[in-house]
Parts: sequence; C-alpha cells; structure tokens
Amino acid sequence: MKSPALSSTKRTVVLPFLLLFVLLFPAQAQTPAVLANISTRLRVETGDNVLIGGFIVTGTQPKKVIVRALGPSLNVQGMPIAGRLQDTTVELVGPGGSIAMNDNWRTGGQEAEIIASTVPPPSDLESAVVATLPAFGTPYTVIVRGVGGSSGVGQVEVFDLDQNIDAQLANISTRGRVQTGDDVMIGGFILVGSVPRTVIVRALGPSLPVTGALADPTLDLVDQNGMVLAANDNWRSSQEAEIIATTVPPTNDLESAIVATLAGAPYAAVVRGKNGATGVGAVEVFALNLPKAVSRKIHAGVPYDIGLPLNGNSGVECRLGGATNDHQIIVTFSSAVMFANASVSRGTGSVSSATGSGTNTITVNLTGVTNAQRLAVLLTGVNDGSRTFNLSIPMGVLLGDTNGSGAVSASDISQTRSAAQSGIVSPDTFRTDVNVSGAVNASDVGLVETFVGTVLPP
Repeated sequence: MKSPALSSTKRTVVLPFLLLFVLLFPAQAQTPAVLANISTRLRVETGDNVLIGGFIVTGTQPKKVIVRALGPSLNVQGMPIAGRLQDTTVELVGPGGSIAMNDNWRTGGQEAEIIASTVPPPSDLESAVVATLPAFGTPYTVIVRGVGGSSGVGQVEVFDLDQNIDAQLANISTRGRVQTGDDVMIGGFILVGSVPRTVIVRALGPSLPVTGALADPTLDLVDQNGMVLAANDNWRSSQEAEIIATTVPPTNDLESAIVATLAGAPYAAVVRGKNGATGVGAVEVFALNLPKAVSRKIHAGVPYDIGLPLNGNSGVECRLGGATNDHQIIVTFSSAVMFANASVSRGTGSVSSATGSGTNTITVNLTGVTNAQRLAVLLTGVNDGSRTFNLSIPMGVLLGDTNGSGAVSASDISQTRSAAQSGIVSPDTFRTDVNVSGAVNASDVGLVETFVGTVLPP
C-alpha cells in the first residue's frame, strides 16, 4: 500500500522533476519507456565525497546530452536551500579520460548550445556541458565539485537531448556522502515512453571501494505525487527472486534494492543510512531488458505458446515433439541482444540450432528431449549493450499434462474429452491438442490416457 513520502522529498525533488518532465518530454506514441534524465541532490564535499553521477549509453548512434551542476539556484518553493553550494564546476569523463570541464556555463564557448537545449542553468555561477557521446554500451561519469574546494548542497543532472535515435541511457547512478535530514541522498530519474518499463533501483554502501562507506543503506522509491511506491532494507528481505533474476543483485546483503515496472513519469529514489547513520553511498537505476520465454508449437499453421516463467514455478510443455522429440523455445527481449551460446544445462536433450543474435528474439531448437523431466536451457554471454549475463530458461516436460499441474491424471483426460467435443484448437484448448495435429480428437484422449500416472520429478 502506498504511504506518504517525506514532505521534503516531495518539495525538493519530485515536484520539480514533474515540471521538467512536462516541459521537456511531452507524451509520445506507443514506445517502450526509456531513461531520459538523472538528477541527484546531495551535499558536495571534497575528495571521495564530491558528487559523482554515472550513466551508460547503449545503442548504435551517438547520443546528445547536457550535464548540469547546480548550487546557487537550488530552492524550495522559492526559498533558497540553506547551505547550498555557491559556485559549482562540472567535469564529464569517458573511458579515455576527461571529455570536457566547465566553471560557469556562460564561459567555455558553449553558451549558445546550452541555451538551445532549453535547460540552461538558472544561475551564471552554475556549470554545464553539452556533448554528443558514442554509444555501444559506453560508460560516462559526471563530477560536481565546489569552486576552490568549497562545500555545500549541490545537484548533478544529465538530460537526454535526442530520444529519436537508436541510443538510450541504459542505467544511471550517483555516488556521494549520505547524511541525515534534507541531506539524505535523493536521486531522481525520468522514464519517457508510453509502454511501462521494468527497472531495478539499488542503494549501495558496504560494497563501495571507498573509505567511510555507508554501512547499511535503506531505499524508498517515490512517485511524482510524493507517495512511496516501495521501500526496502536489505535486498534479500523481499523480492529476492526477482532481484536475482535481473542478474544485477547487490553484492552485499546489507544493501537495498527494489524491482518495479513503472509507467513513463518522474520518480525519486531516497537513500538513507539505517538508524541515521552517515557515509558514502550510491543510488543506481537500471532499465532492464527482461526477457519472456515460451515453448512454441504450430497447430495447423497457427502458433500456440506455453509460457516459461524464468523464476517461480516452471512452465510445463505437454505436447509431443514428433519422431525425434523436438521442441522450440522462443526468448523475446525488449530490445536487441547478442548472445554467445545456447546449451542444455539440465536434463536430457540437446540444442540443434540457436538463432537471433543481434535481434530481440532468440529461437532455440531442441532435439532428443525425453519425457517427464525438468529441463533447463542456458544462454551464455547475453549482452544488451549495458551488461553481459547468462540466462537460464527452465521448462518442465510432461506429455499429456494438459492442465500443467505436474502430474497426468483423470482431470487431464476429462479436460481433453471436453475439448474433443468441438475439436477446435483455440487459445483455451490448444494444450489438449497433444499430438499437435490441429484438431482435438479421440487420438489426443488416448495419448493422455497412456501417460496417466507420470509426474514431473522434484
């Protein structure tokens, strides 16, 4: 159930992000939501305690962004924030080192470009850089400091200035010193697009390779109305299976994470130290390219799929595989991926072919798959442009198990007989076409009767 977030969170982060969302990112056609902005407010100090934002650009085309370092203009409902940074600098860093630096955005030769972005910093003492950056999974870092080693509350921002190309901000992060009160870490992000996107938000501390790391971070995910959508302290305490399935769980059990499917809108992630502790922490948001897997067979020219969940109870394939016991698994991602290899990692059977690398659909053809077993297909070296991971796809194989219960019984016979009365294969009856002939008939009933008593192993 939703509960109110801190009023300071709502005032200082969520509502300003909503205004930026309305101005910069108007409603779009049916497109998957993508990350379009990161904006994190935190106290900026020196050394390891400066404010550091990171992002990865995936896709094939160069991505144009503006990065901003705010301080003097920070306010709450028109009232200046106490202790705000008076003069900021910003540095954009790529894999090869520093790309650009700025102190005071009207200097440095980019004033016209920054104004053209429509989001120039409000204060002349704030800093900004416009850059067009190579994609292909390239990571970048934005560093915000106070001029002359000064300290104060600052804000780092990255805006996607061109969403109509084949390049996206795949995951975004911010690192800095987490304190208490209004100086907790508040990381904002905007999803743009009409189709909801699954993300994982992580709050890190103990695993960070820095002195004074936050020992035990907590995490709140807040919507544009200032409501807490989800909260977590220690990621294994809730959503453990979902978090592991993302392939990027936190590496320390005291760190926090939330998996959520979100509509296009602005959101905030609030990171605190448990019991008011302070230290260096990080907030990260990954836009996940989560796959869906099915077992597919063609019934009289029409494909019918049995879902194969990647966690929880396995999907059960109940249909025959022909003379050589062939089956086909289709894995669909939200965007194109590459993969290195496909193999059977559990059970009896082998991969006869695997195609689709470089697209968003991978087809794995299996042969020699025996009955009454729990099978698993392993895709290795899957790369979606932001990460490389292995993906295991479980599938139960139990011929005649038309209701997917894990055991062939009288109820399966009854279900098949009922479907045979019309003989029509439809989304409601296709599982009873056990011999995949394109019609449900006495032959299917006889097959189910033959398999009564067989069960899936544990």
